[in-house]
Amino acid sequence: MVQSREHFIPAFGQWLREIWPDATVAWELTHHGLYGWITAQNFPEPEALNQQLGDYWISLRSRSGSWPPPPVTLFAAGPDEAFPRWQVRHPPLALQRLHRPLDPGGDTEIPSEMRLANHFIICGLGSLGQYCYDCLQQFATPAFPVQLTAIEVSQPGAWEVQGIADTLGANLMIGDCRQASVLEQAGIGDCRAILLVTSDEATNVAAAIAARRLNPNVHLVVRSARQNLNHLLQEKLGRFVALNPTELPAPSFALAGLGEGTLGLFTINDQQLRVVEQRITATDSRFAGINAHQWSRRQQRLFSIFEPVNNPQTPSRYACFFPASESRIFHQWRPDHILGLGDRLVWAELVSGGVGVQGARSTTGARRKFLRQLLNPWSWEQKLKASWAWLRGEERRWLIVRGLGLGSVLWGISTLLLRFNVPHMTWQKAFFSGFILLLGGFGDVFGGLEPEDIPFWVMAFCLLVTLMALLFILGVLGLVTEQLLQSRFSFLKRRPPLPQAGHVILVGFGRLGQQVADILLTIRQPLVIISDSGENIPPLTIPYLSGDVIQTMEAANLATAKSIILTNEDQMLNLEAALIARDQAQGDLGLVIRTFDQLLSENLGDLLPGARSLCAYALAAEAFAAAALGENVLGLFRLQDRTILVTDYQVTMGDTLLGLGLAEVAYGYGVVPIFYEKQGKTIGDERKQKFFPTDDMILGTGDRLVVLASIQGLQRIEQGKLIPPRLWRLWADAPLSSEVALDAGNILTNISGCHLNQARDFIQSLPGTIELKLYDHQAYRLGQQLSHLLTIRLYPV
Repeated sequence: MVQSREHFIPAFGQWLREIWPDATVAWELTHHGLYGWITAQNFPEPEALNQQLGDYWISLRSRSGSWPPPPVTLFAAGPDEAFPRWQVRHPPLALQRLHRPLDPGGDTEIPSEMRLANHFIICGLGSLGQYCYDCLQQFATPAFPVQLTAIEVSQPGAWEVQGIADTLGANLMIGDCRQASVLEQAGIGDCRAILLVTSDEATNVAAAIAARRLNPNVHLVVRSARQNLNHLLQEKLGRFVALNPTELPAPSFALAGLGEGTLGLFTINDQQLRVVEQRITATDSRFAGINAHQWSRRQQRLFSIFEPVNNPQTPSRYACFFPASESRIFHQWRPDHILGLGDRLVWAELVSGGVGVQGARSTTGARRKFLRQLLNPWSWEQKLKASWAWLRGEERRWLIVRGLGLGSVLWGISTLLLRFNVPHMTWQKAFFSGFILLLGGFGDVFGGLEPEDIPFWVMAFCLLVTLMALLFILGVLGLVTEQLLQSRFSFLKRRPPLPQAGHVILVGFGRLGQQVADILLTIRQPLVIISDSGENIPPLTIPYLSGDVIQTMEAANLATAKSIILTNEDQMLNLEAALIARDQAQGDLGLVIRTFDQLLSENLGDLLPGARSLCAYALAAEAFAAAALGENVLGLFRLQDRTILVTDYQVTMGDTLLGLGLAEVAYGYGVVPIFYEKQGKTIGDERKQKFFPTDDMILGTGDRLVVLASIQGLQRIEQGKLIPPRLWRLWADAPLSSEVALDAGNILTNISGCHLNQARDFIQSLPGTIELKLYDHQAYRLGQQLSHLLTIRLYPV
């Protein structure tokens, strides 16, 4: 009979060796239970072993008297593997606790000293105002209450957001938001932010000035498209953010029309970045068989993998990680996931020159680089070749160069002839006289000289030089006149012909259509614009058709077009045009439809499979809601039917980001850090900034962090609701040298976030174990790096 813990482990080990002869077991008994790490070449089926383990544990319990046997967990791995290939537990309750999903939505009580007054005022309940109200409502939780007050000049006649009329109730005030009495009645004195989103920009600005006078600390979020005025108001008023609801969603419309590929474009510190989506096909050899973490590099960061729905998940090598989560938008894959056929990858990458990954060079470094290029003969040779190619690129330039060369030769010959054949002619006078001859001044040169003193052949040559110079001058004047006439009558130019295939048809050239067209032209996408209004005419360089939209679409080569983007103000016209376009198209025509009703957008999927229906104000409202919380929104894009905001944070005292490592920010809050800048300008010759920073960095006061986040991610950051990490147990063997011990201690400190002294004490006491709180991706990275230096075992407790 097994009556104590001392007798339990030998008895259990003997039973295991009987059913698994070639297994080597290392046991550890903790307050969590008994853990066995099995090293073997051959592995039985986990289900069969779990059944045998259950039977033995039950029989052991019946023979143990009053002492209950502890929960047993067996991990199995091959030689030199850091993570278990599979695991079994008994009793089953322990297994349920191990695989219980983490709850990212649980309410976390926030300390009272960190709570802020979450009172928001929304002025204007048009389309944008209603969506802003709905977005801010989503931030409210029992632990984080949100108070909303809406101001409108009259009772709204139509509600575009379902259910908003029921939730408004007494929170709706009728009045003019520019009046101080109305703002005071709405509670401007204790308001955290006021959103001024009426359709009249003058009303928004006037109300912003009145709100600032009543509350010097309120955060102003204003709907305005006047960039110069917005910049001036930001300087004068302070805590002022102006957003253009037409400009914000334009990239989503433009890039949706391109199909799979680029999802988003934005700029950070003059460096352009893009978000790329790609599905792995049989021809993508660069993805075949590599671990997902290997796709994140210095100039790109993988943040989403969507596995095909029809195929089962790729078998995992290790059993200690949570399965892929469909509810999360970022970091949802298993850390040991191997990229396979059909996986859809989404990553961010740098796409142009600028700051770069390692930071911008200082002024001194730039000057040194310029001097090196200036003194480099290879650089001069390249510049000469480029100049020669530019001159030969156009016949007119080449004629002018040859004329200038011939004139220089004649100038030199004339100077020599005058110097040596005209009495009392100095070099200086001969030089300038030759130049005067090139300008047609034959009489000016020879009018003051005695003809009998000058040889006849010299005068004849100088006359010939003058005539040739006059002909050259007249030719140059003719070219200049031709250029002036061409520019003067440029309005007579015809538009370029319509593209025959692979183009995008943009229907509607209002404010949103103009923004979409600018983006498509920037990326050099062939484009045809259709408009039924003559108010906004696109430039002559763009193919353009005017008239009835339905009748004009076919003339725009709709059958061979890549996609059609419908941005008209009339959503019924957009729907009608989309239905007709789908019928007339020969191939797979991409459809991007602008709507104003969120319910219509959600229901169009069944009517038009594959179509992208976007509500411009619904997209912009999430950016306005984020701005109301004090965040700086740099851009947005759509991913998996969710709006992703590019948000710029400045870490301050009392911030929910202060003191966290980027691993906690990424996996705990569910966002993607893509840019980090340390407080202070430079370290020597380098700026303290980095694109796609590693998880090791710790955020301090004054640091800047740019993240990709959904509205739910911003909500978690605002409320300080970190998804808790799991507890992992690390066993490591003794290091082979002091250098290995030093490197292992640094790796443990950087990745796990534990104190350096604690890490070094653990390394010096090896072999031994330590418990660490880690997220799955964090644990995988730690195991991968430490296994190159030490023999380790890492498993969840």
